[in-house]
Amino acid sequence: MSSCLPEEVVVNILSHLPPKSLLRFRCVSKTWLALIGTPDFVSKNLINNSILNTKSQHPYPPFLLAEAREKSNSPPPFLGLGIVSSCNGILCLHGHFQGDVYLWNPSSSLQLMPSARRIYCPRTKGFDYVLGLEFGFDDIVDDFKVVRFLDTLNTSFMADTDFVDVELEVYRLGPGLEKQFDTLLDLNMLNIFVPYERAKVYDDGFFYWWVGPNKDYDERIVSFDCRNEVFRMTPLPDKSVIGHWHEGCRSLMVLNGFVAMAVFPIRRKKKVSFSIWVLLEFGVKESWTRLFRIGHYFDLEWPLCFCKNGELFMENREGQLVLYDPFTQTTKNLQLSGFTKSFLNAQSSGVQAQTNILS
Repeated sequence: MSSCLPEEVVVNILSHLPPKSLLRFRCVSKTWLALIGTPDFVSKNLINNSILNTKSQHPYPPFLLAEAREKSNSPPPFLGLGIVSSCNGILCLHGHFQGDVYLWNPSSSLQLMPSARRIYCPRTKGFDYVLGLEFGFDDIVDDFKVVRFLDTLNTSFMADTDFVDVELEVYRLGPGLEKQFDTLLDLNMLNIFVPYERAKVYDDGFFYWWVGPNKDYDERIVSFDCRNEVFRMTPLPDKSVIGHWHEGCRSLMVLNGFVAMAVFPIRRKKKVSFSIWVLLEFGVKESWTRLFRIGHYFDLEWPLCFCKNGELFMENREGQLVLYDPFTQTTKNLQLSGFTKSFLNAQSSGVQAQTNILS
C-alpha cells in the first residue's frame, strides 16, 4: 500500500502511530526499518504522540489551574518552612532549623512527621546534614513515602573538607511512621549537591535528579525507584552538544512518562533560547533527542512543566506564570505572580488512598 502513496504521506502516517506499533512495523521493509530509527523521525513521532496530543489517555490532568477566591486572615501555622514537593494534593514541607518534616493537606490541617533518627559517624565529630529530601507515592503499598539523604559533615570542614558516605532513609508513612529502607551510598555515585532546585522531578513513583560531574562520572540523570528502592543512572548528551554545565542550567520535567530536560544559559542579560531534550530510554545515553527549541526571548526565566494540551508553563523574570505554545511559538502571560522561582510543579496520579491520614 505504501508504494501507492507519496513518501511524505507515509512518513506522516507512521509518525502518528504509537511506539509499540512502530516496533512491529520495523520488519515490513528495510526502508521502514531505517526510517523509524532516525532521530528526526523519533522526535517527530514523540511530538505527535505526547506534546501535541490533546487526547490524553490519563483521566486526571497533570496540571490544574484554580483560583482561590476566599482570602484567609489567619497567620501561617508554621514559619521557617520550605516546600519540598507536592504529590496527590499533599504538600511536603521541611523545617530549615530543626529539620522536622511536615505533610500538609491544604484543605485541612498541618500534621507533623516525627524527625528521623540522627545519624552519627563514629570516626568524626560532626552533625547531621540533610543533603536531599523527597516525597512521593508508592502505588504498590498504597502509601506515601519520604526519602532523606543524610551526611555527617566534619566540623573542621573549613580546614579540610571531609564528607563521609551518604545514608539513604526511606520512610513509609501509613498510620504510624515506619522506616522501610536504610543503606549507605557512595557519594561519588550520587552527588546530591545540585546548584538549583529545579534540577529534580518526581513522576509515578520515580525520583529523578540532575547530578553534576566528578572524578568518576560525567553529568548524568540519577533515578530512584521508591517502590523497589533501586538506583539507575543515565549520562547526559556530550557537552559539545548541550554545552558545559558551568555555563548552562538544566531543568528537569516529565513529558508523557519520559524524562525531559530544558537546557539554557545561566547568564541571561540578553535574549536567550531554551532547548528541550527528552530521554526516550532510561539508561541509554544515545536515546537523548532534542525535541524543539524555544527562542529568542528576553523575559523568560525558567521552564516549569508541560500541561495536558502540550503547552509549556514557564516563569518570567518578574515571577509571573507564562504559557508557551509550541504550535504557534507564542507566549501568554497568565497574570499570576509570586516570588521569583517560587512556582511548584505539583504531581498527581489521581490516587486518593491514604490521604485520610493527613486530614
